[in-house]
Amino acid sequence: MNNPEESTDDSPSLEASRKILRETSQKDFDGHTSFQNMTLEERIQWASLSAMAVWAIKNQAQETE
Repeated sequence: MNNPEESTDDSPSLEASRKILRETSQKDFDGHTSFQNMTLEERIQWASLSAMAVWAIKNQAQETE
């Protein structure tokens, strides 16, 4: 999948990701992810969703310039 806006059944859509970001608060990003307690699959999913969030925020910032 080359286009990050394309979604599959097992990945959230861009709009769903943006909705999640809008509903988060500062305490959600306080560094307490318990990363060491996550399974390998959970770690990969966390990293992937984090990368998608960064991409969405950067893309949105570029669109508003």
